[in-house]
Amino acid sequence: MSETFTHKFFGWLEAEARRHINPDGSEGAIVALTAKVAEGLTLSASVEIGDGASIGPRASIGPRASIGPRASIGGGASIGYGASIGPRASIGDGASIGDGASIGGDASIGLGASIEKDDWFMSVGPLGSDGRYTTIVHKKGVGLRFWTGCFQNKTVDEFRAAIAETHSDNEHAKAYLWMLGAIEQHPDVLARENAEEEGQLRIADARLIAAAPELLEALQGAQNAVISAYHQAHAEWQNADKTAERLDAQVQSWRKTARAAIAKATGDGQ
Repeated sequence: MSETFTHKFFGWLEAEARRHINPDGSEGAIVALTAKVAEGLTLSASVEIGDGASIGPRASIGPRASIGPRASIGGGASIGYGASIGPRASIGDGASIGDGASIGGDASIGLGASIEKDDWFMSVGPLGSDGRYTTIVHKKGVGLRFWTGCFQNKTVDEFRAAIAETHSDNEHAKAYLWMLGAIEQHPDVLARENAEEEGQLRIADARLIAAAPELLEALQGAQNAVISAYHQAHAEWQNADKTAERLDAQVQSWRKTARAAIAKATGDGQ
């Protein structure tokens, strides 16, 4: 057991603490005396674990992470580099909190949920026959995902189907569907999805503008090929095979140019 000392956790909360001793004998995290850390964990010396917090077995706590007073980190959970877990927050078994993410006080993050720094999230409950909390996460470029009990990382459609299969149209189903509708219309979710849609439109516009010279060239080439083919067909009507061969070469060249321009405009292959 390492020596005890008074430490100001998170820059404001003083408590008696000690250094966690890692399995290799090195000194690790600063841990409040009233906190509980599962045996066998290796914790960076830059980690702080506040008064009354608990860290479950097989949990992983990244460097510079802070675990607030009376927060609970479940078994096998992963807390990323520089992540902050607020007072009395509960992180479920196997949940993943990404680098730099911040989980507020009293938040409840469900079993297996995954939250990254730029994610929007909310916990709602208790719901269902077991009175569990549902963790909802909106991820950029991915959309809404749901975690509760055996429902893990479900899309909106998958979550709605799971509700119907498990609860049919009983009272639990009605509660879940009310929650689902409220989340889909949440102002923050709508704002994030609108921003993503606008961003995708800007990317599409930028691609089209960048491809404009090639598109013009391809169109001009097509026009010239058609005009040339028309004149050649009249001038060489007696030699149909030769005309066909020349036309085919022109068409293939134009198609190659047009395909490259279209791919640049649409972003295909990027």
